[in-house]
Amino acid sequence: VRMSDQVRKRALRKEIYEKQAMMKTFKSELLELKSQLKMLTLNYHANIATVMSLLQQPSNLSKTPSKNDQPPVIGRQGNQAKKEDNKALESVSEDCRRKKREKKKSPMNKPSKKLLSSKWNNWDSKHEYLSKKDEIIWTPPSEKDIADVTKQLGRVPQGVWTIATRCPSGHPQTLRVYPLKRDRKKGRMLPHPTHFWLTCPAIIRRIGEIERADGCIRAKRWMLSDVKRQKEYKKNHLEYAAERWKSLSEKDAKATSTMPIGLRDRIKYSGIGGASWWDNCKCLHQNYAHFLVHKTNIIGKWVQSQGEVKQCGEMTPPSESL
Repeated sequence: VRMSDQVRKRALRKEIYEKQAMMKTFKSELLELKSQLKMLTLNYHANIATVMSLLQQPSNLSKTPSKNDQPPVIGRQGNQAKKEDNKALESVSEDCRRKKREKKKSPMNKPSKKLLSSKWNNWDSKHEYLSKKDEIIWTPPSEKDIADVTKQLGRVPQGVWTIATRCPSGHPQTLRVYPLKRDRKKGRMLPHPTHFWLTCPAIIRRIGEIERADGCIRAKRWMLSDVKRQKEYKKNHLEYAAERWKSLSEKDAKATSTMPIGLRDRIKYSGIGGASWWDNCKCLHQNYAHFLVHKTNIIGKWVQSQGEVKQCGEMTPPSESL
């Protein structure tokens, strides 16, 4: 029995050694195939570069061939041929990288944040938007107003704010919020593009019902169906941006010049609620808050036409907010 076990062990060892030898041969063959594939790839790219260079040269069909004329060498081998193939491959890849860089620099591929200060929505040259608005006075809210707003929103708003409009019952309806607020973690100033903030729970609930019934899409279609409405809506955005910028103090307005261009343009040139595309209806709540303050926002007029907005009732934290 012991002899038979030893014979089996020897047979198994022999079989293992044979399989290991086969694996080594397979690995060597695999490495050889990989090197051949790499060489074929280099030759392929070199041939493409040669053909492209020949196509770019002027045609020589009318020229009679001479004995010294030789066809281009394709599929060369040897160390010198490898070096030439590598150079050709590097030139092709460099051309591809250059084209990608030029495509990225194209003005059509710039992000929307860098287009905010374009001529289309630049209100700086249109002084009538500033002359219509009086100087904004930031009256601190009373303790009762702070308690009411906290009860309406479920929290105290960050930054500086004041009451813009009130409900018929006397409760706060919309807030005017300062365009800058301080970051709690890093302590730096950040933009707050929502200048008018709707707080009345009854109105927020009603507009939330309209939004859930595809209100933003319907309002956008209604606005785009008429050229006059489109112009009026762009005017609303311009007025909103100009009024928000004018609400800044002189010190803060100068300090924005040191901010990144995306953050500065978000304060100065973005539209209602920070919108960068003015042919879109971003939020009905923000448009209606602007309508309650100035009565000129056409999307707010459309919201008003959808049904009577209920008066402010019991103030409970709303399910829909800005």
